[in-house]
Amino acid sequence: MNINLFPNSGPNKIPKDERQMKVTAISDGKILPYILVDLYKEQTLKDTRKILSSTEEVLMGWQNAYFCNKLKKKIPLSQEDKYKLEDILIPEDDNYLLVIEMNQLPSFPKVKRQHNIEKGYMKLQDGSLVAAGHSAFFIKNPHLMSIALNCDFQSICKKTRKNFDQIWMKTLEEEGFDFLDEEPKNENDDKLTLSECTITYCENGSIILSYKDLEATKEYIEAIESALDENLSDERKLEALNDIGKNYGFFWIQEFKLGKKFVQVTQNGETQNKAVGGDYAKHQNISEWLKSPGSYNEWGIINYGPKLPLYLLLSEELQSKIKKLIGEKILYADVYNFRVAHYNLTLPIIEQVRLPTNLLPLRDCKLFAAILNKVDRKPYKNVFALRIDYLNEDTPYFVIHHIGTVPNLPQVIDLSISWMIIGYEKNFPIEPFVNNSSLKYVWTKEQNNTNILLPNPIPHDHAWVTTIILRCNRNHGYQFARSVALISHHISQLNDDRMTTNVRLNVHNNNNNPLNFEINCTILSENDNGGLIPVIVEGPTNQRWKNRKSRRLLSNDRNLFTCKWQSANNDNYRLPNNNNLIFASLLCLNANAVQGCNDLSLNISPKYAIIKSPNNLANNPNCRITYIVLRKP
Repeated sequence: MNINLFPNSGPNKIPKDERQMKVTAISDGKILPYILVDLYKEQTLKDTRKILSSTEEVLMGWQNAYFCNKLKKKIPLSQEDKYKLEDILIPEDDNYLLVIEMNQLPSFPKVKRQHNIEKGYMKLQDGSLVAAGHSAFFIKNPHLMSIALNCDFQSICKKTRKNFDQIWMKTLEEEGFDFLDEEPKNENDDKLTLSECTITYCENGSIILSYKDLEATKEYIEAIESALDENLSDERKLEALNDIGKNYGFFWIQEFKLGKKFVQVTQNGETQNKAVGGDYAKHQNISEWLKSPGSYNEWGIINYGPKLPLYLLLSEELQSKIKKLIGEKILYADVYNFRVAHYNLTLPIIEQVRLPTNLLPLRDCKLFAAILNKVDRKPYKNVFALRIDYLNEDTPYFVIHHIGTVPNLPQVIDLSISWMIIGYEKNFPIEPFVNNSSLKYVWTKEQNNTNILLPNPIPHDHAWVTTIILRCNRNHGYQFARSVALISHHISQLNDDRMTTNVRLNVHNNNNNPLNFEINCTILSENDNGGLIPVIVEGPTNQRWKNRKSRRLLSNDRNLFTCKWQSANNDNYRLPNNNNLIFASLLCLNANAVQGCNDLSLNISPKYAIIKSPNNLANNPNCRITYIVLRKP
């Protein structure tokens, strides 16, 4: 828009009644005249306000300015869409006079420009936040935005081990003063001399930016689309997204708190202080500075609120591409310990999976679980199979079957279930990407399509983790967890180069109803661990299976086998019996070994790997085990 200050440039006569508009802004009794062109008389006052909110000389906000009618009376904000501009214009010689009354409340458009509100941000290595050089978004309706007015004064004087820079950074990003009481992180921090810290701030207003208020700029969208070009490698795509973040920022600030703040720290006789807002000439005198005028023109940013990733402003299609590029990770992992006592083991044991609420709904997430028999003496006397049944999409249960003859006497058996949720991060990062915790190998296979094609050669030491998933809504007539439906499975290798793997599944269902199920599969290794810390990774190991036949007279049972845990060096050891996560799977490395693996269920205990078959086997199983022990960071 072409704007000319009045009276420095006089009005020109415009034919056909297309007159320039002389805008008179009345502020605190002062008259500020401007000459504007390109305003249309047919516009509503609401549309005119939007234009004037971005006009440099006026910056008309929702709170600080009102249109006046021909009688120079204020028009309520709620009535602006009912008026056209021509309804309030006053003809005056060769101009139209437009009267705007301004008050002393803050102008959102002016504060927005003054403090880089309409910019993405990034965090530097020293912890400071800086606005990006290019705009990734714009505020859709700045003329309708307002500043929440507050009058919150707080002051504290306290001893702390933090230095001045640490305290200043903390006051910008954290509310209150609890950070002054944080425990020392190491011995060196504990030895630091205590500082005398004074923090005083006065919050006068705040601005909240919801994603609904914002829209990504065309330039930012085009840059993201270019970075996600299908012809680029994943590594190059991540580099390109990081480069975009350096120019446009990685996040926007959801809330800016405005006012004035003073921080002073005295340590070893030396005093440092810093202030924002208020009268800058009085920063060195705290009492005078506190008395300085509170005009919004002198407000500074005293605190940054929550940070939201800029990727949220993109289309769902672009968001989906970025999530897939980041890859799947272990979003949550835990160990569930419980005791089996006085159960009717002819029926399944049912335990609800206690999900973290922040991961609901579970859409696109995969659950994995493995059972550990913690009984130390003869754990192979009770063998269990584990799967996960979904009562509905967000209510999974552990379903545990006792395999084989149920003992006559009541049993007390301590079990633990290692379980984890793998999926795409629900929240985008607010910092540069680092490609070091995503999993390369994650699949969900249907029972009729069990072949897995490996895109890359898998590491030498690795562990398969597999879990049977049964969804009630896909099995009509299925009685939730009441049918003794035992599903066994293993992994078999079809060729020597490990490029193709087959998941073999066998269903044993006592009521002979067909079951619809799937199997979640992943491969974990020392370097591909989803963010957890690997303690032990072994696989595939060479195992010597020992037949554990019944002691009954003349028994020829050959359906229960054990082997001691061994490392690649054939050293025996016990698995840690603590809250580490332990996963193990059966693996057949060639087609000739498949027959020996059929129908086997794998159990793990601290001392033994245990496999049980519903049928007697002519020979000892010819299969190996892959297993991994993980702990949370």
